Amino acid sequence: MMNETANYFEKLAKQMGLTIQLPRPSKEMKNTSALTNGLVGVGLITSGVVFRKTSLTVLGVVSIAGAVMLAIDE
Repeated sequence: MMNETANYFEKLAKQMGLTIQLPRPSKEMKNTSALTNGLVGVGLITSGVVFRKTSLTVLGVVSIAGAVMLAIDE
């Protein structure tokens, strides 16, 4: 999904007469980012429950969802 998005924006820029090359993260970098996002998400959910802050809990869920998307992206 990330490569498709990068290809789309590079093609769009080329149509505008610009030359750009967007970086593509390696599989290892994606896995590291997914792990970090997952840990931060768990911490935010825990903080949200302890401090009774719905916003922290929602942010934690979004962070975990992003981690899952990174993990399954090929």
